[in-house]
Amino acid sequence: ALYAVTRPLQDDRSAAGWYVVGALVGFGLLCKLTMLLFAPGVLLFLLLSPRYRRWLSTPHPWLAFALALAFFSPVVLWNARHGWMGFLHTVTLGSRRHDAAPFRWFGDFIGGQAIAIGPLLFLAELWCLGRLSVSLFRGRGGETPDAARWGLSADAARFLLAFGAPTMLLRLIVSLKSKMEINWPAPT
Repeated sequence: ALYAVTRPLQDDRSAAGWYVVGALVGFGLLCKLTMLLFAPGVLLFLLLSPRYRRWLSTPHPWLAFALALAFFSPVVLWNARHGWMGFLHTVTLGSRRHDAAPFRWFGDFIGGQAIAIGPLLFLAELWCLGRLSVSLFRGRGGETPDAARWGLSADAARFLLAFGAPTMLLRLIVSLKSKMEINWPAPT
């Protein structure tokens, strides 16, 4: 889905590509609820990118989102008929320890990520997300000195930030109040 969303962005005539994205996100939603974060990532990228923001005034990304929801509708219907069991399971996984002291699980989260992807890669990921964030919001007229230094266009930096930062931020917030599984931040 990440690769597919770059196709209509890079080829202005490829509006049909949005529907491929919608189908892929819909299939992804059938496998993992984390795919729910894909739509906000697309929206955030389009809002951050002056060059691609015009897509928001077309029906294509919105209809692609509707297509993804259509693929996901059997899961919603099943949950509605079964007391929202699947969704409740997911929500309770993210709030397993209401009585834990603040920051009780934060160290476990950071340590678990360092083990899962390696300490250097994890620190590099956090550093890159931080630098891209600072660079994009300090930049004038869309200029991003750090991104350019790394060989990235401003839009490539925005793309990485839009899909990586919200997922990581959500996982960091959840880790402040609850124990997390080591694999949950993998999409970041």
